[in-house]
Amino acid sequence: MPEILTLYIAFWIFITGLCIGSFLNVVILRGLSNESIVFPPSKCPKCQHKLKWWHNIPLLSYILLKGKCYFCHEKISPQYFIVELSTGILFTALFFKFGLSLNLLLMLIIFSLFIVMTVTDLKEKIIFDIHAFILAGFGILYNLLNHNLLNAALGILEGILIMEVIAAIGYLFVKSRAFGTGDTFIAGALGAIFGWAPLIIVLVLSLVVQALITLPLYIFKLYKEKNFKTIIALITFLLIAAIYKIISLKAGINVSILYAGVIAVVISGLYCVRQITRNIKSKSDAIILPFGPAMFISAAAFIFLN
Repeated sequence: MPEILTLYIAFWIFITGLCIGSFLNVVILRGLSNESIVFPPSKCPKCQHKLKWWHNIPLLSYILLKGKCYFCHEKISPQYFIVELSTGILFTALFFKFGLSLNLLLMLIIFSLFIVMTVTDLKEKIIFDIHAFILAGFGILYNLLNHNLLNAALGILEGILIMEVIAAIGYLFVKSRAFGTGDTFIAGALGAIFGWAPLIIVLVLSLVVQALITLPLYIFKLYKEKNFKTIIALITFLLIAAIYKIISLKAGINVSILYAGVIAVVISGLYCVRQITRNIKSKSDAIILPFGPAMFISAAAFIFLN
C-alpha cells in the first residue's frame, strides 16, 4: 500500500476513534448511573440541560468550551477529552499493527472494551460482568479466526483458576477476597484472547505494573504512619534483590556467592513480608487499587510488542 494512502486511511481511523471514544464516554457514564445509552439525549451532568450537536464534537468541543458547560459554566470532567484522544491514538496504532484486516476490526472492539472497563474500574472500582463476557466472546472469535479455539478455552479456564486462587489468599491476611470477581472475569476474558501460555506473561506483567503503582503509595502511607521499621525492611529487600540480580549476571561469579545471595534475598524477603503482614490487620489497612487497569495495560503492551 502506498505510504500516502496508508497515512490517509490512518487519519480517518483516528477520526473514527475520536467519535467512538465519545460514544465510549456515554457507555461508561450511563453504565455507572444505570441509564440507557440511547435515551435521553446528551445532557450536562451538572445542570442536566440538553446539549446541542456542536457541544459534542470530539476534542474540539472540550477545547472551544474551555472545559466548561456552555449553559451552567461548570467544569467538564477531563475524562471526556482523555477517553476520546486515547481511543483515537489506540485505533491508529492498531491500524499500523494489524493493517486493514478482520483482526484489526476485532482488536478495535477489544480495545474499546479495555477502555470502558479501565475507566469504570478507576472511577468506581466496578467491572460490569456483561463487559467481561462480551470481551471473552470477541477473544474467542479472535482465536477462532486464527484457528486456535482450544487455546482460547484453556486460557479462559487458566485465567479464572489463577485469579481465584490468588483471591482466596486474601483470607489469610484481611479475612476477605484479595479482589472482586470482576478481576477474575477479566483474566478469563484475556485468556480467551491470548490463550494459556501468553496469559501467564500478561498476568505476571500485570503484577509488575500494579507493584510499580502501589509500592510508592504504600511507602508514602508507611511514612505518614511513621512506620520506619517496615520501610527499612522493604527497601533493604529491594536493594539486596537488585544487588543479587546485578551480581548473578556477571560471568565467573563463585557459586558460593550466588548461594549466599539467594539466602540473603529469601531471608530479607521473608522478614519484609512478616513486617507488612503484621501491619495489615484488616482490609482497610491495605492499599487497595483496582487491578483491572494493570491487566489491560499489560494486555495492550503484549499485543503491540509481540
